[in-house]
Amino acid sequence: MSSLPAHSSRQELDPPAPEPSDHQVPGLGRANSDVTVAVTLGVGIGVIVFLLVLPYLGGI
Repeated sequence: MSSLPAHSSRQELDPPAPEPSDHQVPGLGRANSDVTVAVTLGVGIGVIVFLLVLPYLGGI
């Protein structure tokens, strides 16, 4: 039997360090939040105005 340890070379077992948060891609719900809110409000208001004006256009 050998007196040497089974693993004579030390290997790095830790996974690579994660990137800092400022370099990560934002997750769902965080990307362009101001733009998303503006577009959502614009579309919502547009639909409401369209539905309110539709009877005067003779559609209903």
